[in-house]
Amino acid sequence: MKTQMLAKVAGGVFAIAIAASALVSAPKHASADGMIHSPNVTPCTLGFCPDLVVGNVQAARLSETEVQFTLLVKNAGVVSSAGGSWTVLYVDFTAEKVWVEAPLAPGESRTYTYKKALPKTAAMHTASGQVDANDDIKELSNTNNFMTVSFQ
Repeated sequence: MKTQMLAKVAGGVFAIAIAASALVSAPKHASADGMIHSPNVTPCTLGFCPDLVVGNVQAARLSETEVQFTLLVKNAGVVSSAGGSWTVLYVDFTAEKVWVEAPLAPGESRTYTYKKALPKTAAMHTASGQVDANDDIKELSNTNNFMTVSFQ
C-alpha cells in the first residue's frame, strides 16, 4: 500500500511537472483555449471555413512586347479568411509577383493586375494564379487554389 501510494504521488508530481513544462515552453501562439494557432490561420470548425478560390486568370497582350495579367481571388467560404496568406502570379512557371492577402469576407473578391514586358514569339506561354500559396489558411478545399491559362 505504501509503495502504491508513493508511486501515485510520484506519478502525479511527474505529470504536473510535464504539464508545467509544456505551459512554460508553449509556442508563443498558444491561446487561452489551449489550442495552438498560427497567427495567419483561420480556424475551421464543422465546415464553417473560408474557401479561397482563384476565380480567373487572364493574360492580355497590350502590345508586341507587353502583357497584362489579371487575377481574380474570391472567398467562396462561409467565414472570413485571415490576412497574411500569399497570392502568387507565375509566368512560365516562375513566380513573377506576390501579393500578401488582406482578410476576405464570405463572397468578397479581389482583382489584381500586373504588367510584364514579354515579347511575343511563336511559342506559347503560361500564366498561373495561386491563392494561399503558403498554405496558411485552413479551407474547405485547396483544390481550387490554382488556375493556369495559356497565351501567346
